[in-house]
Amino acid sequence: MWLFTQHGFYSITRSRTEPDKTQVRARTRCDLENLQTLTSNAAPILKTLNADYRRRIIITPSESERIVTLLTRDIDFPNFKARVAMRPDQKHRGHDDHRIWELHHSRQSNDAQGSAVSAPVPRPR
Repeated sequence: MWLFTQHGFYSITRSRTEPDKTQVRARTRCDLENLQTLTSNAAPILKTLNADYRRRIIITPSESERIVTLLTRDIDFPNFKARVAMRPDQKHRGHDDHRIWELHHSRQSNDAQGSAVSAPVPRPR
């Protein structure tokens, strides 16, 4: 699951090395440090040079749920892109975040015209 937040960009997945845990991955150490500050999480930030996401923390699924809850509670802004642009440690993401916004906006436009091709995907069992 990808999370674009005012504190950073995160990917939360099941850990490959510890299947009973989840991992919160980030492109930068700063994003994970921001997350630790917000959530008081002390899990060590691991660095893996040959991984898609070089930085990660390994945590329990219940800690992942707590982190997502805290990130949601921290929303105090009416415009996400404007909030990211206000943060000195995050404003470098502005252009990339806007490109992602544009991509999904074009899908919305296609959907309004009745030409969207996406359909719900069944959950794997």
